[in-house]
Amino acid sequence: MQLPIARRAGFVRDVEANYLAALWSVPEVATGLDGARIVGRVIGMTDLPNFFRTPAGPGWALVGDAGHHKGPLVARGISDAFRDAELLADAVLADRAGRVPLPAALRGYQRARDAASTKVADLNVRVAALDTPVEALMRDFLELVEAEQEADQRDRRHRTRVHADTREAPPAARSG
Repeated sequence: MQLPIARRAGFVRDVEANYLAALWSVPEVATGLDGARIVGRVIGMTDLPNFFRTPAGPGWALVGDAGHHKGPLVARGISDAFRDAELLADAVLADRAGRVPLPAALRGYQRARDAASTKVADLNVRVAALDTPVEALMRDFLELVEAEQEADQRDRRHRTRVHADTREAPPAARSG
């Protein structure tokens, strides 16, 4: 769970009780906790910001959490990093093949990364708030996963063409 920073002062007065109360407030979680007990100190952190950075500039590029961060609740970090690396590679290949100048290709990378990441970041905020029914969160999460899988299939077909185009490009189009 992630609370807004404004609720921190009230929460830390009794971390364990407030943590348990939040968990028990979600019926699906409460059912799974029946008979469970805390065996150590409850530890947390506050103020995990969600942010998007400019992902590339002259001589550098960022992928995954380095370029956009969201809390860990929906566990998308490594998936996003792999996706971003593929998008970045596609941008570089487009430049190397002479199809798109690198600055324009990197702007396309940023647009694609932001479009792919925004809905997941928004869902993460909703999960963290513990105020949306679990069924709605699961439905939205599964819709996102399905959309990502469809996009991956489209991208794989496109990447196959991009890589073939790059191998066939004349040396002058690849140099520079």
